[in-house]
Amino acid sequence: MSPMFENPEISLDDLPRVESVSWQPMDDSLALQLVIQQLLFVFIITAGSVGFRFMPNVTFLPAWLHLLIIVGITIPLVVWPYLSVKKRGIAVRDKDVLYKSGLVVNRLTAIPFNRIQHVETKQGPLDRQFETASLQIFTAGGSKGDLDIAGMERDRAESLRSMILKRIGSSIEDS
Repeated sequence: MSPMFENPEISLDDLPRVESVSWQPMDDSLALQLVIQQLLFVFIITAGSVGFRFMPNVTFLPAWLHLLIIVGITIPLVVWPYLSVKKRGIAVRDKDVLYKSGLVVNRLTAIPFNRIQHVETKQGPLDRQFETASLQIFTAGGSKGDLDIAGMERDRAESLRSMILKRIGSSIEDS
């Protein structure tokens, strides 16, 4: 009698090399979009902290220290996106979609086509201004997207979405 389930071991040398993947970078405007988001955040925090300075009976930091803290927070928030966007990339292979990101902690996500249930593109106000979009890929078991790829050229995101939908349609038919 033959076993119902087999799970043979695969040699690690037989696995495809991620280093050989041809990574596609994110749109050049993504770093600028992220900087604008960061500066809006800093502006809101700064406006709130400056408002506290004018409240009666509230002791606050000296103005020079207050300014130093704001500048000390702003500089990394502006530099970080330019460095981190260079580390992002997407690749589409025969059986999956790969996404890499991370400046300090490198992250590589692989989502097989046969696990994808839903794909959508979305655009916020800055995306519309820069003609970019985010691609969200959903797999089973969650209401939030398993992979959110921001900063893609809008047409590229839409064509990738269409291609993935065709692939998952054919993988459903093959099952």
